[in-house]
This record gives sequence, structure tokens and C-alpha cells, in this order.
Amino acid sequence: NFHGFLTEQDTREVCAQSTYTLGQLYTLWARFKSLCMVSNTVEGIDKGCFARYMPFFNVRAFEIVDSDHSGVIDWPEFLQAMSFLEKCSPRERMKFLFRVHGETAGATMSKRDVAHVFSCTLSVEEDELSQSLAASFVDQMDVWLRSDPSSHYALHHVEVNSSAWAVTLDQVLEFLDHQPENKAPWEYLEQQHMEAGFRQRREKYEQKLRAMS
Repeated sequence: NFHGFLTEQDTREVCAQSTYTLGQLYTLWARFKSLCMVSNTVEGIDKGCFARYMPFFNVRAFEIVDSDHSGVIDWPEFLQAMSFLEKCSPRERMKFLFRVHGETAGATMSKRDVAHVFSCTLSVEEDELSQSLAASFVDQMDVWLRSDPSSHYALHHVEVNSSAWAVTLDQVLEFLDHQPENKAPWEYLEQQHMEAGFRQRREKYEQKLRAMS
């Protein structure tokens, strides 16, 4: 048993630092161990396993989570990353993922770039409903950037549906900073009758992830 047992650790201290309950910690430990079993190394989660079973991340995220640059994500690194994603506010989680993904997009992000990263924040498999939600997010950000004189938005003359539409990562983060702390990603969906359907999709996907553990 390469990683030992959770009972060998100071679980009270781990719970205090991560804000997980003891039951949640054991569930997360089981998920980590199951991912290690399908990884190419027993030492932790390798890049291929990470990409396959954690699709809301990308290669850049792996490099950030793998803080000791060992090429695998060990238990402390996995715990820290999941604690941040699951325990921080929705807004901070979205900002983190936009930083991770946005840095690979270059100086500016196209509408497709923004929509793709937003889809990653949903933790669901991409489908027509999540695409509609991502488009709604882009539209709301565009309206906000056009109305805020301090945003230094350079494309006031470009329609949001134009292929020339683009924003900087800083502008995306600025928009998110002006959103409520606990505004969940699916709350950007303007068509209220679609929200229940999206919640069902999200719940089914979370069940699928738990089953993998």
C-alpha cells in the first residue's frame, strides 16, 4: 500500500485545514485511491489519468496542482486542489479556472475561448444546455464591459457575435470580481425554464464521478 492508510494521518488536523468533514475526507481519500489504481504509477495521479477523469482541468492545471513537479499528484496535492475547488466560493473557483485556462489562450480570449473555459467551471459533460449557459455568460460579460467606463473595453464597435470579438483575461477576472461571491455558474443562465434541466444534468454527472470512487 504505497500511500498507507488515512487512519495513519492526523485526520482531525486535516479536516480543520481543509474544512472537510471526516466522512467527506474518507470519500475523497477513496476517490484519490481509485484514481491511483487507474494511473500508470502507484505513486499518484499521472497526467493521463488527470486529463481523463478530471476533464474540467487542463494540462496547465496539472502543472499547478503538481506543486513539487514530480510528474504525479500525490495525496496532499490532490487534497489541496479539491479543497480549493469544492470549498471556496463559486466566484473564486471560476476565477481560478479562468486563470489556469486563460493563460494558455495568449493575450486575448475569443468568444469560443471564454465559452470553453466557462464550460469547464460547470463540472459537467459539455452538451447543448451547458453551451447555452456558456453563451449566456459571454453575453452578460459583454453587456457589463460595454456599460462600465473603467473596463477599458477596446471592442465597443464589435458585436458579440462577431468573430473579431475578444477580451483579455484581466477583463474576465474584472467582470467576475463584480459578481456576487456565491453566484453559482448555472445562475448565469437567463432562460429560467432551462435551469432545472441543467441542475439535473449536473447531479447525474456528480453521481457518475462518485460511482468512479
